[in-house]
Amino acid sequence: MATKRTYCNPIVPGFAPDPSVVFVDGVFFLVTSSFHVFPGLPIYASTDLQDWRHIGNAINRKEQISLNRASTAVMPLDTGNIMVASAGLFAPTIRYHEGTFYIVCTNATHDEDTFALDNFYITTTDIWSDNWTDPIHFSFNGIDPSLYFDDDGRVYVQGCWMIDRLKQPSCTIKQFEINIATGKALTEAREIWGGFARYDTEGPHIYKRGGYYYLLVAEGGTFEHHLLSIGRSKDIWGPYESCDANPIMTADGKPDECIQNIGHGELFQDQSGAWWAAVLGVRNENNRPPLGRETFLTAVDWPEDGWPTIQQPTMEFERVLSGPVGGHASLINKAPANVDLVYIRDPECEMYHISGENDLVLGCSASNLSTPTGTSTFVGKRQRSIDASASVNLNISNAFKGKPVEAGLAIYKDAPRHVSLSFDFQSSEVVFNVTTTSKNKTQSTSIPVNTSTTVLGMRLEATAQEYTFLYRENDSEDWNAVGRVQIADLVEREMTGPVFGVFAHAMEDGTVETDSRRSTNCLDVMDPAQLPPWDLPSGVTSRYVDTSPIGLKFHILESFPKDNPSKGPPPLILLLHGFPNLSFDWSAVMPKLAAAGYYAVAPDMRGFGRTHNANLSPISEDTIRPLTALRDVVTLVHALGYESIHTLVGHDLGAFVASMCAITRPDMIKSLVLMAHPFKGSPQLPLGTGAAPQLASLFESKREDGGKTIKDDNDIQSSLLKLDPPRKHYKYYNASSEAVDEWTHPTGQSMHKFLRGYFHLKSADYSLNNPQPLESWTAQGISVMPHYYVMRADLSMRGNIELDMAQEPAEVRAKLSETPWLTDAELQVYVDEYSRNTFRLSLLWYKVLIDPALSADLLCFAGTKLAIPTKYVSGTHDWGTYQVPGALEAMENGESVRSDCWMGSVIIPGAGHWVNIEKSEETAQEIITLAQSL
Repeated sequence: MATKRTYCNPIVPGFAPDPSVVFVDGVFFLVTSSFHVFPGLPIYASTDLQDWRHIGNAINRKEQISLNRASTAVMPLDTGNIMVASAGLFAPTIRYHEGTFYIVCTNATHDEDTFALDNFYITTTDIWSDNWTDPIHFSFNGIDPSLYFDDDGRVYVQGCWMIDRLKQPSCTIKQFEINIATGKALTEAREIWGGFARYDTEGPHIYKRGGYYYLLVAEGGTFEHHLLSIGRSKDIWGPYESCDANPIMTADGKPDECIQNIGHGELFQDQSGAWWAAVLGVRNENNRPPLGRETFLTAVDWPEDGWPTIQQPTMEFERVLSGPVGGHASLINKAPANVDLVYIRDPECEMYHISGENDLVLGCSASNLSTPTGTSTFVGKRQRSIDASASVNLNISNAFKGKPVEAGLAIYKDAPRHVSLSFDFQSSEVVFNVTTTSKNKTQSTSIPVNTSTTVLGMRLEATAQEYTFLYRENDSEDWNAVGRVQIADLVEREMTGPVFGVFAHAMEDGTVETDSRRSTNCLDVMDPAQLPPWDLPSGVTSRYVDTSPIGLKFHILESFPKDNPSKGPPPLILLLHGFPNLSFDWSAVMPKLAAAGYYAVAPDMRGFGRTHNANLSPISEDTIRPLTALRDVVTLVHALGYESIHTLVGHDLGAFVASMCAITRPDMIKSLVLMAHPFKGSPQLPLGTGAAPQLASLFESKREDGGKTIKDDNDIQSSLLKLDPPRKHYKYYNASSEAVDEWTHPTGQSMHKFLRGYFHLKSADYSLNNPQPLESWTAQGISVMPHYYVMRADLSMRGNIELDMAQEPAEVRAKLSETPWLTDAELQVYVDEYSRNTFRLSLLWYKVLIDPALSADLLCFAGTKLAIPTKYVSGTHDWGTYQVPGALEAMENGESVRSDCWMGSVIIPGAGHWVNIEKSEETAQEIITLAQSL
């Protein structure tokens, strides 16, 4: 059955030029140029052409090839313009033949007046291993080599043969036959086509179709006149006739096109035979492409007996497909750690040490960022998003005070163009430097730092127009802007793109420590889709699902049944997590659901984990709303190919969202399981009353108890402050402005220690968790709850957790890392995600719960009861069941759930609040029991 799919560009954002693609066993593999950074030739993998994972780098050992002479030259073009030309690894081509992957490429070297081209190819039989051979070199006077394996067993190399770089035609396409086992040329290189435009004819690729050899080339230079043209011949040696429709793709003369400079591409087929093109291009942001050359996807129509027609690349396009594009997402293997870190040319590996929570120790190099050859101490990641930020904390309290050492945060493009914010240990100053040699612009600003400062925070913020650099001293909440640089000052006719990173250099040897424990590390990935996958149980995989109508790209975990006796799509069970949680919560539950014949899916909800806007812009705070969450669920389900949910499961905050979904879409949701957060009911609007009092909080109301009416305290915070000692409710605290910083930035403890304590105290492992129904929603009534619910007023949440953990027996604290239901490695998943994202968006849900204005949409469903089979599940040690007085009772007595739909409550022994993690087997069984009862 034909389906329509939406694709968003760029598919590989930020410093990703010259794509080449091959499709092997259900997976697309894409490689791009890398020029002067190491490791080189990044490889990306995808099964759907939308979500690409960086899985390795073909040049990942310094012994393979040297980049130390990959300098950057500011050189004139024959047009009179200036080009900033970087040497290094140019325009690779990837091919697959008889079980072996091949990448053929050029390593260009340049120092002073010497320019040399070294062409080579490398191979691997296991592309997932990141283990590529040493290069086999071959002689060819040019760049952009490509490989073609013909049907008769012969192998050919095509490439751009250099004639004269300063006049046209500067080059032509030549070809020779090669012994692929040795690299020995079997024929002389012969010209086969000069191209259509005969202007910088480069990037050749040959395809065989309908009895013809088709030769695709890029022409016009890689800037505003860039284009793709194609010729064909019955003989691989030519002559090649030019297509009458040439150029078959260009943005030249089309100033309104968002994607400019398009060219240098690859044609390829998917699993169903549809043709596609991956091409180089830039985003036209006021004629200043901020991220350099990137990789874009577009559709191709290629009849068997005709010429290909390439659709003009756009930022978003739809395509009707007759079958699957690729294999299942589970074919994508886990990437090596730190696969996306890059260094300047050949790094001195002993100068870098990464440990702990993204802590870095850098050795100082004598050379700085302007060094034209060799290396300088710098490690970073490509900027993947136009609107981005990066930050780092620098320890300045070490032995370097008074010595000629500088270290800090930088944007690096190449030796002539970089911007840095550093600390000068000799002068004790913050120094902002701008170097744009190509435009003959430099800038320097220095600001003294207090002698009492031991940690210096540095931050950069990027937009389409400029970069802003800021700093702060110690734990100050105030960031001070030091300087700005316009994107236009860093953009030229160029080959590379910006890299965010940290650096250190000195006139003498030494090391500098950067400490990211109090800020987002400068090496954070800007596009979550480029992050390495989590370590998941067997049978659970992760992928991204594009829900273009709402602009979100959902990160989901999924588990499929091995056998599906119903023959149709397996019933969908959708699992929603709580706070401070992730889809990862469900990873132990999902295989058990799949074994029972269900398709289990757990998304990171909006504002959590790796779910993000498809265009990589920040998720707006205004979208953290109940109806937005409902819309997210509906669109995600449809994007998964389903029209209904067999069983919707929500834990904690996810239970609140699941309740709202079930109230509003009983036609779509067949059954409901709520965990650790019972549903007290939708807002009530008695006749003759206004809305505000009824919406003041979802848990504030009057209720009957033992024949008497109990009036809840609608000013609970003021009443709690009158207790001795004063207390405060966690929902109001979490909704406050200070909560975000206090949750994200540790005071006296790491995030790992804090979250370990938080998970422990709300679990069955905490001996003081003996929950009971509360008498009333009054200060005295709820004061019996633990500090993680009713906090000490003088302490933050971290402080309350630290207070209670200090009371735990020493032997209990010593064995926390051995917690069987949450290992240190599993806890680190939460630490990494919240360190990267902060708690900013996830904490906004507490504002929704207490602010009538943010919950006003719920009045549309006033008086509505849950009208689908509903079950409640939690643990015997979970205070969440009782934190809202009367909520569980409202479900049991028919106030919030229709009596004929109430399937009962199950309180699992030996579990606390995290019932789905602590007791995954029992949790899965309770879900299955309800699902099978329908």
